[in-house]
Amino acid sequence: GIPARRDRILRPLLEVPRAEIAAYAATHRVPFREDPSNRSLAYARNRVRHRLLPLLEDEYNPRIVDSLARLAGRAREDDEALRQVAARLFARARRAGRGAVGVHLPTVRDAPAAVTRRVFEAVWQEIGRGSGLTRRHLDALWRLRLGAGSVRLPAGLAGWVSDATLWIGPPAAWDTVAGDADDALAQVERIHALGKRAMVQPYLDGIDEHGETA
Repeated sequence: GIPARRDRILRPLLEVPRAEIAAYAATHRVPFREDPSNRSLAYARNRVRHRLLPLLEDEYNPRIVDSLARLAGRAREDDEALRQVAARLFARARRAGRGAVGVHLPTVRDAPAAVTRRVFEAVWQEIGRGSGLTRRHLDALWRLRLGAGSVRLPAGLAGWVSDATLWIGPPAAWDTVAGDADDALAQVERIHALGKRAMVQPYLDGIDEHGETA
């Protein structure tokens, strides 16, 4: 969900019910503007708000909105704790190449999957790509740590393994962070040339830059 704080943007009323805000505005004659798209059922979020939640309130739990808000709050707290652990681990595992940022795999080998995925997200943030990395991409990077290969990522970037390091960067950076004979691309090409495709993880060519499987 939307965080209460992101960088310099604060949302102090995020956890205040809409009805309470509307009542305050009416009582104190505070003008406000409502996005007309919030009424359109063409959007899934509005179908949840206007159809699903009222149904759940009537037939399941009258306080379902409060329950979901508490669950979301706990999930945010858990996520923040995991990100702090991941940040400390990334500080130890970080490697830098020309145009690429890497994660030393032996350093993160024993870390839980939830922490390692957040380390990969930290790499993505460091190279300045912001959003665009989906759960499918993170799962592909998680599997990639087990051996050689590559994964296509958004914004024309890629992930690959070389010298016990998982790198993320532009494909042009492969030659600058990997040995001529032993880089990940050369390994994959040799395996394909030998017809031993079964030795290559199925995700190498099965995930496009949008995180979709072929």
